[in-house]
Amino acid sequence: ALVLVNNKISKVHEKAFEPLQYLHKLYISKNSLEEIPRNLPKSLVELRIHENKIKKVPKNVFNGHKSMNCIEMGGNPLENGGIEAGAFDGLKLNYLRISEAKLSGIPKG
Repeated sequence: ALVLVNNKISKVHEKAFEPLQYLHKLYISKNSLEEIPRNLPKSLVELRIHENKIKKVPKNVFNGHKSMNCIEMGGNPLENGGIEAGAFDGLKLNYLRISEAKLSGIPKG
């Protein structure tokens, strides 16, 4: 596990996780991230990215993350339209938490 909780991280370099090809758990909550890093290791099983400044979950952001079964992203300023259709395609999640957001609906797919 890599724990980067309660820092001031606002950006993640595109190659930051490159050497961590066997990383299973990433805790990067309570930071200042405005987007979900697109360079997450494909080996991730659990992602805790709550209490950041993420406003959007783009389609295919988790593409290729076949082992991912847990995502916690509550406490981000997500609004309607912030979760794109297909954002979680291909995932077999046991746990998805999107609490304390400003959602009034969930898109199809």
